[in-house]
Amino acid sequence: MGFDTTPIKTNKLVYKHKLHFENPNSLWFLLLKLYYMGRTAAQFAESSVPNGIQHIAKKCIAGRAILVDWYKWAQRNGRVVDAMTAHSVPFTELLEVIQDQGLSSDDFRAGDIILFRFGYISQYENMPEEKRARLDEVYKRQKPENIGIEPSEELLRFLWEKRIAAVAADSRSFEVWPCTEIEWHLHEWLLAGWGMPIGELFDLEELSIACDEANRYTFFLTSSPMNLGLHSGNPIQLSLAVRELRRVVFLFILVCGFWVRDL
Repeated sequence: MGFDTTPIKTNKLVYKHKLHFENPNSLWFLLLKLYYMGRTAAQFAESSVPNGIQHIAKKCIAGRAILVDWYKWAQRNGRVVDAMTAHSVPFTELLEVIQDQGLSSDDFRAGDIILFRFGYISQYENMPEEKRARLDEVYKRQKPENIGIEPSEELLRFLWEKRIAAVAADSRSFEVWPCTEIEWHLHEWLLAGWGMPIGELFDLEELSIACDEANRYTFFLTSSPMNLGLHSGNPIQLSLAVRELRRVVFLFILVCGFWVRDL
């Protein structure tokens, strides 16, 4: 479980994108082959202090967060989903979930952190031993498939226009894997282009229960990784506070890793 924070060093697809977000930064990496903060791929490769966990660890991540509990919505609507497959969740369904939770797109504010629950952790923890053994053999030969968000222009526009600070999910790679829409590959757009942290393998089970009981899906989130320079991953602590009527439910989660990938 952790946030991806390092812009991709070698990226060919990002320069071909045609989507324009009316921001000078978008022109930098689309036309001039520059990444977040105007850096080139060569600068990242040569830097002794490239983007990594140490930069976030200095101030940590803290802010208002919103849970989009797609998995609970899917179960209530009779959906049968295997989170260990490349099940793609479109942006239109996420909007339905948001509405079902009593929220609207207007409830998202600049600086918010969005957490998406797709059922990956729930199914992994309750997986039959036969399936676990079978997948273990498959994963020795190929990269695992997993449920996740379907990359799309509509989703990217939503994140950009709402000025979302970070995103995370309980799935292994946040977006569906293998990536179904290369043109809108979220890791390339969010990490390389915008410098937006991506969280993966978040254990959201207790949070899902607390939000459902309180009928409230906004809460305060803090995340504090260890300050280890040049590291791509390390253990972190994630704390959440959900206000429930006259009391506040505090959820404390010790997670297995806060990590960064170079794709």
